[in-house]
Amino acid sequence: VHAENDAPSFTLSRTLVEVHEAQVPDAARFTFPGLAAGMTAGITEQDQELSFNITAVSSQVPFGATPLGENETDMYGSANPDLQLFASPVQIDSATGDLTFVLEPFHNGEVTLGIMLRDSGSAVTPAPAASPRQLLTIRILPVNSAPFFTLAAPEVSTDQDVGFEQRAFATGVSAGAWMEQSQALTFSLEVVQGPRGVDAVAALTCEGEGEDSEVCRNGTATLRFVPAASRFGNLTVKVTLKDSDGNETSQHLQVVVRNVNDAPTFRVAAERVVVDANKGCETTSLARDEWLLIAEAKCTWNDALFHSRVQFAQGISMGPFEDCPPEETEDCGQDGCPNYDPCEAQEGAFDVMPLDVAAAAAVFAVLPTISPDGSLEFTLLP
Repeated sequence: VHAENDAPSFTLSRTLVEVHEAQVPDAARFTFPGLAAGMTAGITEQDQELSFNITAVSSQVPFGATPLGENETDMYGSANPDLQLFASPVQIDSATGDLTFVLEPFHNGEVTLGIMLRDSGSAVTPAPAASPRQLLTIRILPVNSAPFFTLAAPEVSTDQDVGFEQRAFATGVSAGAWMEQSQALTFSLEVVQGPRGVDAVAALTCEGEGEDSEVCRNGTATLRFVPAASRFGNLTVKVTLKDSDGNETSQHLQVVVRNVNDAPTFRVAAERVVVDANKGCETTSLARDEWLLIAEAKCTWNDALFHSRVQFAQGISMGPFEDCPPEETEDCGQDGCPNYDPCEAQEGAFDVMPLDVAAAAAVFAVLPTISPDGSLEFTLLP
């Protein structure tokens, strides 16, 4: 009777292994204890050495792609190194049956492996023998990586009422890791600290046209900021990049809108004041006609030739958000400037200058003045 080398045998405790793609290299190593069991070289062949032989039968890279056949696979993935699933060959320990493998970070897909157990042969039967092939599928499920970007600067600044646009303010814009280039990307900007309503337009937009812009293929984005009219203040803006699968990442940007002193404004009740040369008149109310005639005003007459007209200057303002009384805490004394918005407590003074100095000197004992509350006063010569 001639001795023959019996084929070794084993069993698999499972035929499908599922893991999620590794997001960091330190989490790329996986071990499944006792995946193979009952390893034997055959009857009376216990002295032979055993080893597992593992080859790829088919694969899908990335997950869900068209399967690759046995002649198209390498390292249990595509022959293209960028599409390989494993950083090192899959191994099964012939003594313990433990399955171990190390993934390429961020790669996903599915591979079906053919597994055979081989023996070393013996002095009597030197030809090695192998078990029938069994199939094991390793499925590496995709994980949506967070998108990322880099801001050109942590702070931008501009003057009140001056908008700006800066190309490539965000660079390195990406949907995430491997094979996520088709995801649409959207930037959003939100003021999380600072006065409200300072930003009229605040946007970060991927550069390019059409699909290039949607997926941010150029990897850059333009920042556009327009402050609201007459508004100023320091803002902390949360810049968020979100992909079409819902993952997002955020950074903070400081936006400084510097205050610019606006010119004060006012209007006069009339462009001409007609008075009696021989009398003085002090009013507590104004005539409504364009010509502020002495006869139409309610005068308190005097012989000192002193004239006073209250509220001659009206609608007096130091400028938008610039005449907040220091004691005010809620509305700053004007609409649109509540306590959470920056205002200034400026004070104004009127300069009244005669166009004809000589003519004015012949008429007035005391030249006309307008008080901060808008009252006109002057004294005539007899």
